[in-house]
Amino acid sequence: MGGYPPSVGSTRSPETHGGMLSPTGAVVMPSPRFKFPEALALLADGRVLIAGGAEQPEVYDPARNVFVPTSGRLDAARFYSTATRLNDGRVLVAGGYDRTGVATNRAWIYRP
Repeated sequence: MGGYPPSVGSTRSPETHGGMLSPTGAVVMPSPRFKFPEALALLADGRVLIAGGAEQPEVYDPARNVFVPTSGRLDAARFYSTATRLNDGRVLVAGGYDRTGVATNRAWIYRP
């Protein structure tokens, strides 16, 4: 993936065959819309915010095994950004690269 930094802290591993580990430890397969490293954040209620690879972030609900689009959209698809759950439950998605490999300093707040 020339030009992009390596993924750090990803929950994906060869043992999960490209899936993610849910809070319960079960392997779940990613949404087909996301093809590049996403920013993931565990929400207080056990769902997982998935932001990156597409302008439309999604929330994975392991209890129902479904991906649900968020009501908000990113300004652009991002790759290798970070997602940090804040003390009040919101999630800050920041940085990363756009589709052309140019670094961005933009941020987005998700409110569950």
